[in-house]
Amino acid sequence: MVQFNGSRIGDVYYFMGEIFIRKGSFQHADIAFSQAVRNEPVNDLWWTRLGYAREMARNYNLASIAYDKAYSLNPQNIEARNGKKRMMSKIR
Repeated sequence: MVQFNGSRIGDVYYFMGEIFIRKGSFQHADIAFSQAVRNEPVNDLWWTRLGYAREMARNYNLASIAYDKAYSLNPQNIEARNGKKRMMSKIR
C-alpha cells in the first residue's frame, strides 16, 4: 500500500490549473493555482501562471498582484514582467 503524505500536493494543484487553462476554465485555474502557491509559495512559475489565469478571467488587479509576487521571487522572470506591463495598461 502506498502512503501519501501530501508532499506533492502543490504539484497536483499546479497540473490541475494547467488543465483548466487548456479547457478555458480560467476561474477554476485560479482556484487550483492559488492552492498550488499556498502549498509552495516560493515557486515563481506557479505565481506567473496564477497571474495568467486571473488575467484571462479579467481579474486584472489580482493578476497584477500575482505577477508582482512572481517577479519579486525571480526578477529574471520575463513572463511575469510582461504580464505586469499588460496589467498596468488594463488597470488604468
